[in-house]
Amino acid sequence: MFRVHLFVLIVFFVFSATDSSAQTSKFYHYDSLFHEVILVDFDKAASYLEKQKKFYKTKSDKADYWLNSMMLNYKLNELSKAREDGIVAQKYFSKKDESRYGTYLKLRSLIDWKEGHFTRANQRLLDAMNKGELKDPIARAHLYNIVLNNYISLEDYDSALMMSHRVDVELNRDRSFKENPPRKYRRLRQTNLLSKGTIHYYISAYDSALYYYQKAYEFDPTDPVWSINCQMSIADVLSLKGDYEKADEYYVEILKKLEAQSPGVNLAHAYYNYALNFKKQGDVATARSYFRKSEALSQKLNYNLILGLSLQEIGEGFFDQGALDSAKVYTERSIPVLEQIQNARGLCLAHCRLSRVLAKNGKQKESFRAVNEAKKWMEQVNTLEARSEVWTAFYEYYDRYGPATFALEYLKRSMETKDSIEGVEMQKSLNALIVKYETELKEKENQVLRVEISEQNVQIQRKEEARKFWQGLIFFMVVLLILITVLGVILLKMRHQKLEVKERKLAHADQIRTLLLRKLDAADQAVKDAEQVISDLKNTQEEIEAREKHNPEHLIESMRTKKDWAAFMVEFELIYTHFFSELKKISSGDFTNSERRMLALIKLGLSNQEIADQIFISKDSVKKAKSRLFKKVNIPDSKFKPADFIRNIE
Repeated sequence: MFRVHLFVLIVFFVFSATDSSAQTSKFYHYDSLFHEVILVDFDKAASYLEKQKKFYKTKSDKADYWLNSMMLNYKLNELSKAREDGIVAQKYFSKKDESRYGTYLKLRSLIDWKEGHFTRANQRLLDAMNKGELKDPIARAHLYNIVLNNYISLEDYDSALMMSHRVDVELNRDRSFKENPPRKYRRLRQTNLLSKGTIHYYISAYDSALYYYQKAYEFDPTDPVWSINCQMSIADVLSLKGDYEKADEYYVEILKKLEAQSPGVNLAHAYYNYALNFKKQGDVATARSYFRKSEALSQKLNYNLILGLSLQEIGEGFFDQGALDSAKVYTERSIPVLEQIQNARGLCLAHCRLSRVLAKNGKQKESFRAVNEAKKWMEQVNTLEARSEVWTAFYEYYDRYGPATFALEYLKRSMETKDSIEGVEMQKSLNALIVKYETELKEKENQVLRVEISEQNVQIQRKEEARKFWQGLIFFMVVLLILITVLGVILLKMRHQKLEVKERKLAHADQIRTLLLRKLDAADQAVKDAEQVISDLKNTQEEIEAREKHNPEHLIESMRTKKDWAAFMVEFELIYTHFFSELKKISSGDFTNSERRMLALIKLGLSNQEIADQIFISKDSVKKAKSRLFKKVNIPDSKFKPADFIRNIE
């Protein structure tokens, strides 16, 4: 009887274990399906989540379920529900469970971000890592990467670069990652390279952006998704740099790969970016066809960002053709789409374009409302480009409807903003040029140093060879002398009668030795004379070069022909070493780069017109700049004019 009961118990436990295993298997099956569709089909994701709920048993299962529910509600913009799901999920896992805790932190930060609490979103993640709540370097790198992207969205690129460095630090902590890198490590490493490229892309450092995008592609070109992302980024930069043909080659290859797969958001991006490439080349018809493709696919995928931007571009195309009704329809369609994702930059641009369309249609009030709406979104974006668009739209409105004073005011604002944009671009170009110049200068110095070292080595080698030659010759002569002497002694003993002949031979040998020694002395003197001549020639050449280099007329001619301001300022300060330090003693503040350049041109005696020709501004602008500069210099009362006073400073 006992055996029967034991058998029944065993069967029960086996059945229970089998059933539990089956339940767990089904739970993770639906969990996997949920994560496959969460980005593209929210209805399916909700269905899989409901089925998943039926099979959870353990605390970890329940934690995973509520985290999935939190993710789905976040995607559906049900933020209060998502927060509640997160509170429930926390009951089933501890902070020691780093995988689930990291997922919770990530989602909680994203919710804060969507609600507009940008600082809190970043601080939540940074506090957790500063307190050491997460130890796993990959999990930490992942959260730092989220903070990095948040800073990019806020256009805080310095902080973004700092976060990128932290990601690198975390990924380099475990050396085993490099030897046998897991998939998450490879993905984070590639993502970080792409993020660095994006940061440099946004600050218009396109060469650096291209470098990081190519490095990201070369890191793992076998991954089909990431390789396409990298190629897309490379193509975008090439298009911005004006290398349309090379960009076109990348886009064709990208589209060939993407069109062979199921349509996705990457294909919509590719269509849109390819269209922009054609637009920049002036191929309006082809550009419009690809904008329509991106519009259709984005609408099908419910991808509002590209949908809204594509509608705007189509509308702008109709506006350029004079089809104002069609332009109005497409521009108005883009606005609610972009409002769903709160894309401030796109909405600012859309309302500016709508204002122009309405103004041309004679709808004054509607045009004014549109441009004021653009101003509201501009204040959220707060970039020079957005300000330029809005001030230009206001100018066009008041230029059409008056008053003219308002039109003039907004025209000034628009021009000032555009000048600021150009100034930023010029400063970036100047900084890049300075770095390039300093690098080339250092390379030239290194090259000269290498040549000098090489010449010194050659001279030392030649002297060593000459020394060895003469030592060998002397040694040979000494050996020969000894040989002759010994031979003479032997012959003296053997043939006494030939003593006179032997003495003559010895005398002859002495003469040869003396002659050779004289020739050796003469050769040494010749070498010394040649070295002195070479040294004198070098000194003469250096004096000539120095005189030419420090010749102001040479400096002016160099400036006029090369237009290399960085090199010009370096040469100027080499000639007039105390000029700026003397000016600074009597000035009310430091000089900007533009002011230093103006002072240098005044010092060289250029007229207002010549200065205007060199720095590409009007003669009146030169006069105004001089006037501001003379006030800053605090020129003492004297009989000299301000310009003459500056020229007399050494």
